[in-house]
Amino acid sequence: GDGVSDADEIAAGTAFDADADGLPDACELQLVGADLTLGQLSWLWFVGAQPGQPVVFFFSIEGLGSGPCLTGTPVCLGLAPFVFEGSRTVPALGVITADAEGAALLPLGVPAALNGLTEVAFQAVVAAGPFSLASAPIVLPVLP
Repeated sequence: GDGVSDADEIAAGTAFDADADGLPDACELQLVGADLTLGQLSWLWFVGAQPGQPVVFFFSIEGLGSGPCLTGTPVCLGLAPFVFEGSRTVPALGVITADAEGAALLPLGVPAALNGLTEVAFQAVVAAGPFSLASAPIVLPVLP
């Protein structure tokens, strides 16, 4: 090992801390996704909700940025707003109920309309009113 006992690492919050933020990965909200290939099916996978909680998936074709704050929650999105259906916003892709393990899988058709983009940013929010939580935003490549 590294000379530090596992119990000390867990107590210090440094066990399996990929982003080095002091919180063990097992305690963080995790959002991952597959590459976005035009015309193909992709997916977003979120872990960290309580079973049965709704998980809302958001996206931005403008990437990361200072996004809107969600009414009635402490959550402000880390996605840049863009003009969508006539207004500047960060739209939701869908809502999935977390399974018994607190995971939510969103199948995602990748439209040909994304042709010309190199990446799309995503973020997931556990919708729980004043107790809502957001994942870190992720950016996925758009492939031809």
